Amino acid sequence: MATSLLSLSNSLPADEQRLVLEGVTWQQYDALVTLFTNQFPALRMTYLEGTLKLMTTSPEHERLKTILARLIEAFAEELDLDLNGYGSATFRKEAAARGLEPDECYCLRELHEVPDIAVEIVITGGGINKLKVYAGLGVQEVWFWQEEMNRQ
Repeated sequence: MATSLLSLSNSLPADEQRLVLEGVTWQQYDALVTLFTNQFPALRMTYLEGTLKLMTTSPEHERLKTILARLIEAFAEELDLDLNGYGSATFRKEAAARGLEPDECYCLRELHEVPDIAVEIVITGGGINKLKVYAGLGVQEVWFWQEEMNRQ
């Protein structure tokens, strides 16, 4: 398993870090999900065909996620939509070699194996194309909130 450290520099919030590992088998990814999911809820793992991105979330990331979730849920309540939330549950498909934890996700009406809508907060990017992961999992719609990056 080769390791590629993408960034632990000043470009990330102090408490948000990323690590990308190449050559990770499905069995290794599955074992890490089992080991870490309940013990480290702020750890996000995204797996795509042998590449595994490990990322911690910052308080700012979680604040923005909560604001958006509240807005979506208030909108659904106001329109009397049957919206069921999965939060940031882990979704995986071995046959597609994909897995991740959305920041928030929802099903319209009844619950399904994967959400109808996923919400992603992007403060820092890089590592894995999450749209490819979502497409391989069968998620129909992904909404991104992206912080405007300062260009110098």
